[in-house]
Amino acid sequence: MKFTALITFLLPFSVQAVSFDDIRLWAGSGSNQAALVIDFNDGQTPRSYLWGYRWDGAATGEDALRAVVEADIALTATFDVFSFGASLNTVTYLGHSQSQNSNPGQYWSYWVTTNGHDDWVFSNLGMSDRLLANGDVDGWAFSNPNYNGLPPTVPVAAVPEPVSLATLSLGILVLRRRPRPR
Repeated sequence: MKFTALITFLLPFSVQAVSFDDIRLWAGSGSNQAALVIDFNDGQTPRSYLWGYRWDGAATGEDALRAVVEADIALTATFDVFSFGASLNTVTYLGHSQSQNSNPGQYWSYWVTTNGHDDWVFSNLGMSDRLLANGDVDGWAFSNPNYNGLPPTVPVAAVPEPVSLATLSLGILVLRRRPRPR
């Protein structure tokens, strides 16, 4: 029993499993696909979420992040733009919010893996310069204080916010109940 408990405890820290089959929200269209993980590292559960991005031709990590932000009305992000490219500043999603400008000594760290099962590697390129390949996974994780970057944890699939689904359902019902013109 102790052996099983130890494996269960270590599992989330040693396996960085991201499955494309788990993705519920996709941005873009095309034959290539990449996954995007955002980990708020804020003590809330869940703290890490998963989206998908599809494209044809060439695309960067920045293209994927901006497309996902545009596609998910519950997700917002702000960017700082420098001569060398964009930097992620603030991300807000379903009650989570982290900003490197509001938290001195902390930042959004950028991580990559090629298949979602290998260990995360801290990206040696910024999101504006990273060219995506089919099957890539990009991860953003908010650091601990004193700039201690941590890789993303295993995410849960992002889903449309309940308010949007309820509003959409109500709109469909209202449209159905309209009397027909005579």
